[in-house]
Amino acid sequence: MSKYKVIAFDLDDTLIEDTKSRKFAFSKVSEFLEISYTEKLGDSFVQFDNYFWDQWQSGRITVPRDTKDLADYLRALRFQQFYEALSIDFHTAHSLYEMYTNSLGECIVPIPGARKTLETLNHRNYILAVATNGVKKLVHHKLDIVNVSSLISFIICAEDIGESKPNPLFYEYFLNKCNCTKEQALLIGASLTSDILGGMKNGIDTCWYNPNHLPLPPEYNPTMEIDNLLELTRKL
Repeated sequence: MSKYKVIAFDLDDTLIEDTKSRKFAFSKVSEFLEISYTEKLGDSFVQFDNYFWDQWQSGRITVPRDTKDLADYLRALRFQQFYEALSIDFHTAHSLYEMYTNSLGECIVPIPGARKTLETLNHRNYILAVATNGVKKLVHHKLDIVNVSSLISFIICAEDIGESKPNPLFYEYFLNKCNCTKEQALLIGASLTSDILGGMKNGIDTCWYNPNHLPLPPEYNPTMEIDNLLELTRKL
């Protein structure tokens, strides 16, 4: 019998095809700026976006002390930095971020096997949760679109806590909300720098979702690794 009580999934790139959504939303921003969108440009934005959030999680981005909404500030800042050559001001960057965020909800594609995996685990009486650094106002919408909201008992968003993965406060909040111990939880995610590192640093077992069969750097040590979600149902 599995020792786990709570199975927590990251949302983007674990249950939802996040890269497709980001490219679609970015194409809308490009259209607004009258910049011709290409797949190469979309790939460039996704790479920059990943780099930006890795920099933030590594503590390499300085935030003004008087910042009231950290998540809002960071999401706008990345557009200001990406479009640095255009010398846009922060207000314009914020407008682009809002346009981008609204467009994300127009292209929601589930990861293959997501619903079947959640149904199977739910049938086995696991408590299912979503633990995400993603945009809070989109989380419920995404889960509704892919028809899995009824299977999720808890949703933990970084915006509710004021800290994102892998910060220890995120996991303290997660464990309290799900009413479980570290030993009773399993975290599933595609990001080594947030999902896997967060679990490692906070004593919680992790499962690395690695559909592209990327090499595992030696500094990371997930409890298990899968290349498709249904494989998780066989491992538990």
